[in-house]
Amino acid sequence: MKEEPELVVQLNGDKHWVLNGELHRENGPAMELASGTQKWYLNGKMHREDGPAAIYSYGSQQWWIHGEPHREDGPAVEYDDGSKEWYIYGEQLTEEEFNSWVLQKRLHANLLDRSTKGRKIKV
Repeated sequence: MKEEPELVVQLNGDKHWVLNGELHRENGPAMELASGTQKWYLNGKMHREDGPAAIYSYGSQQWWIHGEPHREDGPAVEYDDGSKEWYIYGEQLTEEEFNSWVLQKRLHANLLDRSTKGRKIKV
């Protein structure tokens, strides 16, 4: 039987889901603060694949994968003042570097798709 995280509720209303001493929850945020801030964790590392891993009550958002800031379809950090930061696998990039990375990834995917079309791939 799969272990389920334990819900710990603090006196101030903050909620934490903990498994083996680490923040962990697979079906929602592992941290729900009384302020409205939500954070997603798996095995103690901030992680979410289908949206921001941190949504702050004041409006900022952060995308994290396996404990590193990472987002391939936009800025990984969006601050409430409108400023943004781009990260790929934990490495901070300028907006221009990010756009170049995205174009290179698309080009590589297109070339790979063309080279394998109509061919049987041995596994």
